[in-house]
Amino acid sequence: MGRKDTKKPGALVKLYRRRKPGIGIILEVTDTDSIRQLAREKFKIRFKSKGKIKERLGYGALYEYKRDGIITEEERRMIDTYLMYGSDSRNRKIAKVQWITHPSAWETTTLRERVEWYPFDMLRTVSAVKR
Repeated sequence: MGRKDTKKPGALVKLYRRRKPGIGIILEVTDTDSIRQLAREKFKIRFKSKGKIKERLGYGALYEYKRDGIITEEERRMIDTYLMYGSDSRNRKIAKVQWITHPSAWETTTLRERVEWYPFDMLRTVSAVKR
C-alpha cells in the first residue's frame, strides 16, 4: 500500500528545489493525458506523441491561438506545462498553484506569475487538507 496523496486542492505547497521555495495553495489538479487530449481536440491533431504535438503547435503558435480567441490563457498555460514537462511514456499529475509568497526563479529573483501550473514532483506539501 502506497502513501496517501496529500497534494489536493486547498493544500499549501512549496517549490522545494528553489533557493526561495515560496508558499502557495493548490487550486486545481489535472494530468498530462487530459491536457494532451484537450490539445488534440482543440487543434485537430491526430498524433498522440508529445514531439509531434510540439512540432505542430510550438510556443509561438500558442500565443497566436490565444490572441485569436481559439484558446483561453488558462488553456495556453496548461498546454505550455505539458509541452515543457509532459512525457509520452508516463502520465504525470500537474497542479495549478496560486502563490502567497513567490518562489525564486532558480536563482535569487522571484517569479512574477501569481498563478502557474507545476508537476507534482516539483512540489512539496507544507500543510495537507484535513477532510
